[in-house]
Amino acid sequence: MRTRPHPFWLTLASLALLSLLFVSAELAARRYSYEEPGAVQDFQRYVDEGIGPFFKEESERGRIRLRQVPGHGLFPEKQSFFLEKQPGRRRVIVLGESSALLLAQALSRRVREEGLEGRVEVVNMAVGGSDQEQALRRFHEALSLSPDALVLLFGHNIFFQLPFRYCDPAWLRPILRRARQSRLLGLIRQRMSPLPPFKEPLRASSRLKSYSAALSLMAELSRRRAIPLMVCTVPGNLHAPPMIDSSLRAWKDFSLGERLYDAGRYEEAFRALSRAVDEDFRRWRVFGAVNETTRGIGREKGLVVLDFERMARRRAPHGIPGWESFSDAQHLWDFGWEADEILRRMGLPAPGRRAARAARNPLSPALGNVLAVFPVGDASSCAAVVSFARSYPQAGAREMEHAAIDRGEGPREAAILTACFAKALRCDGRAEEARGLDAQARLLDPAIDISRERWACGGPRRKPSP
Repeated sequence: MRTRPHPFWLTLASLALLSLLFVSAELAARRYSYEEPGAVQDFQRYVDEGIGPFFKEESERGRIRLRQVPGHGLFPEKQSFFLEKQPGRRRVIVLGESSALLLAQALSRRVREEGLEGRVEVVNMAVGGSDQEQALRRFHEALSLSPDALVLLFGHNIFFQLPFRYCDPAWLRPILRRARQSRLLGLIRQRMSPLPPFKEPLRASSRLKSYSAALSLMAELSRRRAIPLMVCTVPGNLHAPPMIDSSLRAWKDFSLGERLYDAGRYEEAFRALSRAVDEDFRRWRVFGAVNETTRGIGREKGLVVLDFERMARRRAPHGIPGWESFSDAQHLWDFGWEADEILRRMGLPAPGRRAARAARNPLSPALGNVLAVFPVGDASSCAAVVSFARSYPQAGAREMEHAAIDRGEGPREAAILTACFAKALRCDGRAEEARGLDAQARLLDPAIDISRERWACGGPRRKPSP
């Protein structure tokens, strides 16, 4: 039995009825709902701008120039650069949340202060308040910008999950522009995309699993393109109390930690304050499992891991970061030391800091004696460095990496020395540590071929480390 087509007038009547219902609902929303505060509206505009592409291409004198699209004040200053890189200048792209945005700004300042503009170009693609889906989207865009290194700092916002942040911007942006003018659409939008922090706890396992999968995907994509990826752990303010409406257990552990700290029992205080962060269901700070996931994926995939969380602990009084380091619960007063660490990993530390570090590292002066006899770059020097490294069973990958960068005359020499140390660790069965040094060698010099193992293991034999 064939169905009869609807008459045209019925279609028009249906559209007219829907329009009338929408207008009526809009008028009711304007009359009976409160207007969003200006700060909320401003943040929603910031969210809207963060959905689309970060850069757009323009033609300029036969070259492609990239110009930043978002113009809201919470984004980095307007950036513009040519897609084609200058010879000898390495492009570093920073991705992540608000802490990453501030880190990129500190890194740019440090590059200017050290006179490294001709050697390093910093591109800031971090977005404050971003969720992990948006960070992954930015990562895909960053791969198309010919980076020499990628820095990912993410952790505080792992529980943020705003649906409008990663939909297709081609059809979404016009709707969002109209949503700012319509009270009804604004109310619907608020329900679908709540502002952080969330009032209800989310399952840690699901967001951690999605973060682990996203980080693994980033590692695989960067490996295919031979682009070094630096992943950062994120420090947090342990002396910041939980939110006022958080769980009672979080408040009990926070109070216990503060009392233990005042009593001078600092290790117990650290454990209690860390538990308070993990139990705060508002999830507005990074918690322990996130940093452990970052470290685990970094070791497994052979990434360069910048363990800022442990560095912050070493810098803090009694190993507990607090208000002396942070302006709030998440953001450091000074991101300069993190910027210094990135430059150091790239083989570009300032001469004064290089000398001070070399003096503290017992491997550095001894390695200098080795290099005085064997010049860097040939098979003899590599064999000598492998033998030297195996003479220091107490040395770990971190000490070897520091010695290589401190004693290398430039990124190329430091990369070769780092690869030699990786060979020494691999000879002793420490393959996981060796993968980290291999990644560090690629970061120092992307052109190095770490697979060319022309040197023998040699040197004194010892049992593999457990």
